[in-house]
Amino acid sequence: MRGSLRRRGMTRSQPDMFIAATALVHGCVVATRNVKDFEGCGVDVLNPWEF
Repeated sequence: MRGSLRRRGMTRSQPDMFIAATALVHGCVVATRNVKDFEGCGVDVLNPWEF
């Protein structure tokens, strides 16, 4: 996942990639204020502060 993003010019931190990969494998949604950190990862993201 990280390599795929890097080839598209998008860099992400290792911890964010662990979170995204875990969410993808388990079919979960990532809840975070930092939605931009997970763009392009293929994981569903929810910002709980936008309700």
